[in-house]
Amino acid sequence: MHKKLPPNLIATATGILMLAAAFLPVAYRPAVAQQPGCQDFQETGRNACGKFLQYWQEHGSLAQQGYPISNEMQEKSDTDGKTYTVQYFERAVFELHPENQPPYDVLLSLLGNFLYKQKYPTGAPGQTPSSGAGSQLFEQTGHHVGGKFLNYWTDHGGLAQQGYPISDEFQEKSDLNGKTYTVQYFERAVFELHPENQPPYDVLLSQLGTFQYQRKHAAAQATPSAAQQTGGVQTVFVIVMENHNWADIKGSASAPYISNTLLPMGAHAEQYYNPPGIHPSEPNYIWMEAGSKLGITNDNEPSANHQSTTNHLVTLLNNKGISWKAYQEGISGKDCPLVSKGKYVPKHNPMVYFDDVTDTNNPNSPYCIAHERPYSELSADLQNNKVARYNFISPDLCHDMHNSSGCETSDSMKNGDNWLAEQVPAILASNAYKNGGALFITWDEGEKKSDGPIGMILLSPLAKAGGYSNTIHYTHSSFLRTLQEIFGVTPLLKDAANADNLGDLFRSFP
Repeated sequence: MHKKLPPNLIATATGILMLAAAFLPVAYRPAVAQQPGCQDFQETGRNACGKFLQYWQEHGSLAQQGYPISNEMQEKSDTDGKTYTVQYFERAVFELHPENQPPYDVLLSLLGNFLYKQKYPTGAPGQTPSSGAGSQLFEQTGHHVGGKFLNYWTDHGGLAQQGYPISDEFQEKSDLNGKTYTVQYFERAVFELHPENQPPYDVLLSQLGTFQYQRKHAAAQATPSAAQQTGGVQTVFVIVMENHNWADIKGSASAPYISNTLLPMGAHAEQYYNPPGIHPSEPNYIWMEAGSKLGITNDNEPSANHQSTTNHLVTLLNNKGISWKAYQEGISGKDCPLVSKGKYVPKHNPMVYFDDVTDTNNPNSPYCIAHERPYSELSADLQNNKVARYNFISPDLCHDMHNSSGCETSDSMKNGDNWLAEQVPAILASNAYKNGGALFITWDEGEKKSDGPIGMILLSPLAKAGGYSNTIHYTHSSFLRTLQEIFGVTPLLKDAANADNLGDLFRSFP
């Protein structure tokens, strides 16, 4: 197993991983069969083998080099024009130099040198030479290294691994996450100061491998996906209902719209389940967003169950420039909806459990407020072609089949079916739906903590219509994988990597 980062760095590590994986091929399946002399990384679907794996293990592994974000390849160097066997990792590019004797037959590419010249041909502005006690001047380049950066350089391979300093310290805005750090460029790396972390993780290597992989290979990844080339799914709507087994809904007198209108119109799954033993509601919603319950076992609000990871669906979408909104019935739209109010409950709104969406439970978070909108706004957004590409819809506790009291009727299933009959036609009539739209209607979990089967209905111009159904075993992991493959965002999140997608419900997929 690869080395784990300490808990206080999990958010940093997963953010780096997510950014790196955004530029991986969108249709990969993570490797699961271990090859001799190799280590497979489910997180990115890549492996590291032979000399590159040995170098990774002996030079800081995950904490220093990050995950592999490519397999081995032949690539022409930007620095000397020669072709090498290389492999991209999040924070470095490994080069094979068989002409050298070990341990110098694997070297880090001179990425720091190359990128510094590209970005700052006349030198970076605002440089401050380190002058504290123990500061060291490198006469070869005329730059000083001191303090925490000198300690890191000395403890992590020095000249052989990091190279000479080619700048002094200065402030730089990251090309990958937009944050500003104190940095210093070296020939083979860029050091970043992270005072928010405890030593020894207060100095990290910048994600040079990720940045370079993006720079050199983004053009290939920008090629339209197969779905886009064939007029595939462009806009997704998701409506999540509550706590009923499929056997109770299909054909029920309390659900005539579902049974007599929606099912004949679209396609559905007969063997769709919540993940085994995952109850109550909240961990199932979290699973739909992140491929795991992330340790949540109750329905507590974000103040108790908020998550620091950035490795979840809407952040993958956002970082790829794909728009998203959560339309929540019963919220005001004036604040980030972090607490229950009336018939609105956060436990049915998974996005607000992630710190990068809410600015860590900030009710005034501009990002959260912009993306968490009252359901009442959906109608106008549909009419004006202003819906996002991914639209997550949570009816209130009466309309999602959850409550049986305090609602229009005492029949919870009937209340939900009536609501769908009133609301779904507006989605189906919209241009967003007619031009490559897909509407998924599903349930969070089985009734009385049963795992199901629960409902999964697909309505789309691209679906197998006429009431098509299958008996393929699916879970929420299948649903999440389907969304990721529609939008082309990676890495496949947690258990989504192990699941079959819902492609059989479509005429063509993705």
